[in-house]
Amino acid sequence: PSIFLQETELVPSEKVTKATGKVVFTRPDHPPKRQVYQDLPKVFSYSSVQTFLQCPMEYKYAHYLKLPLPGSPYLSFCITIHSTLQKYLEEYERNIQTLQIDLFGTKAKPELPSFDRLLEIYKSEWVDEWYPDKNSKEGYRAKGQEQLKAFYEHSKNNLPRPQFIEQRFNLKIGEFNFTGKIDRADINSGGLSIMDYKTGSAKKKKTDEDVDQLRIY
Repeated sequence: PSIFLQETELVPSEKVTKATGKVVFTRPDHPPKRQVYQDLPKVFSYSSVQTFLQCPMEYKYAHYLKLPLPGSPYLSFCITIHSTLQKYLEEYERNIQTLQIDLFGTKAKPELPSFDRLLEIYKSEWVDEWYPDKNSKEGYRAKGQEQLKAFYEHSKNNLPRPQFIEQRFNLKIGEFNFTGKIDRADINSGGLSIMDYKTGSAKKKKTDEDVDQLRIY
């Protein structure tokens, strides 16, 4: 019998000198003790809560046992887009801060860095891992350029007024901490407009999940 069967106490532990062709299963005298979990997490995020609601076992593997997970093309692409927009908007903010005031005290109109500059940042921030093949990688690369073009055209007509860019937060709730990162928050007449970037296909209708995330933020 396999040594692994002996370790599970399903077969006698006596040393077997030669193969007999027979496997004998025995029931343990005492049932195995149930595993008791200690040090349950004290820190949660929106994504971890959503993972638990969708599949508690996946939550256990990813957020309690913290098993290493393989990357994916979507994750690499998502990191690339977020990092590109962060660097681009931070450069835009620096441009605003360096604007000179003319003799009448009127600030010059801020201008976005060019689309070519946005593509330069995109190229430098590109994450080149976890794509299964060259065709997949180039497909994502082209998709990113299309999304950035749409972002740039929209931003030209609606100049960003970012107050927060990739802003992390930590909310104390009793003995627990709820953490997260807001992609962007712009100043508007009523306060702040909170934005969460989505790199997947646009949904025809917002789901409760989308609304809940922004409400929490």
